[in-house]
Amino acid sequence: TCSNCGAALQKAQTVQAAAPKPAMDAAKPAAKKKVSPVLIGAVFGFLALCCIGVYFIFGRTSSTVKGTVTSVHWQTNVPVQEVQAVDYSNKKGNPPSDAYNVSCHDESHDVCATQIVDKGNGYSEVTENCQTETETYCSYTMDEWQIIQTYSLEGDNLQPIYESPSISNDQRIGEQTEELTVNFSTDKGNKTYSPDTISTYQQFTPGSTWTLKLNLLGGVLRVEP
Repeated sequence: TCSNCGAALQKAQTVQAAAPKPAMDAAKPAAKKKVSPVLIGAVFGFLALCCIGVYFIFGRTSSTVKGTVTSVHWQTNVPVQEVQAVDYSNKKGNPPSDAYNVSCHDESHDVCATQIVDKGNGYSEVTENCQTETETYCSYTMDEWQIIQTYSLEGDNLQPIYESPSISNDQRIGEQTEELTVNFSTDKGNKTYSPDTISTYQQFTPGSTWTLKLNLLGGVLRVEP
């Protein structure tokens, strides 16, 4: 009651303060990111299956047939080289010692790495460490041997020959190459084989019969007498 007039007073309302919500980041330990061993095993298993599949398709002998040499063909290539100026642009690192017209500049960028740090109290926190890295990029010119022309010859016999081009004092002959082809007639159609060396190529006399080892797609893996 009021002490002055004696009238009844309204009941005071009790206000309860809402309990503060716990800070989610501070109260819960930071989850450590782990790569599942099952996932790693699945990836390696898939790669292994791919390698096995490629081997069974291209590298494993699937069938054997007899083949008769119907024709042979060769092509020889003789490159002529000459020293020419070659420009390089924005190559990472320092230029070679014999480079000229050199122009370099530095580029900086931040490299950041995320780490999960154990605080020792049952909690972890994620931290990000960044550092600035500077790399040099250069543009320059080099004098290098370049192919200016390639002389090719072809033939359908077992005696490949090479062109002998005349060159000037500031030119040279590059590495000579050859493309060798042997064509076979088999029960599974015509097959083509490319010997690795000229001496092997010269053994395939037209009309001679050989044993062809084929892969799953019908390609010739190797040839045997």
